[in-house]
Amino acid sequence: MKNFSHLLQLEYLCLNENNLCNMEFINLCNELKHLYLDFNEITQIEYVYELKNLETLSLCCNKIRLVDNLPDNLKRLLLASNLIDNLDKQIINKLRNLEEINLANNLINNINIIYKLEALKNLKVLSFSDPNFGESPISSLNSYRVYTIHYLPQIEILDSILITEEDKLEAENIYKKKTMFYTQKIKNFYRSSKNIFLFLKMIKQFFILYKKLKIMFFLKRINMLKYLEVTIFIL
Repeated sequence: MKNFSHLLQLEYLCLNENNLCNMEFINLCNELKHLYLDFNEITQIEYVYELKNLETLSLCCNKIRLVDNLPDNLKRLLLASNLIDNLDKQIINKLRNLEEINLANNLINNINIIYKLEALKNLKVLSFSDPNFGESPISSLNSYRVYTIHYLPQIEILDSILITEEDKLEAENIYKKKTMFYTQKIKNFYRSSKNIFLFLKMIKQFFILYKKLKIMFFLKRINMLKYLEVTIFIL
């Protein structure tokens, strides 16, 4: 692929469906604001970290596993249909201006990834499921939508669906009920554990007492034998 560094004022570049394997050709395109490289063979994000004016980076339908080397000023990050299974919180937290992120149809299956997005206060659009690309496993988890709306109150659109005030209120109520339920579960478990601990302590004391009694009986038996031996000797 030809290098575009001579296009000093280049702001928009779309190279979808070009069988690209790397991103070296954008090196030194310092004025670039919008970059679309969908439907290629790219395996890693590179050469964009120094693009301080870049606002949109779209790498959907590639073979990317790791999300890194991103410019801090990025506003839209579109990574649907890749091989991503996690996010680095330190890298994501630097994207303070990020307003949209699309991670649909990746390998993400852990709800903890939601907590890693809490620091993105400008995030408005989040997608783990997209009608154009498919779903990531996380979107099928129980209470996924409730936890996402609760922990990320700043988002306005989740999985292409507008979040209403009713959705937020419902999510908050369900979250409170679940919190109360699991809190009670933990208390009950603690009580049960405490009772089990006391029971085990009693068993331990019983065995200690049993050993003591056994030793005492043994000693008494020895004394009885000694008495018999003395009696026999006298006779």
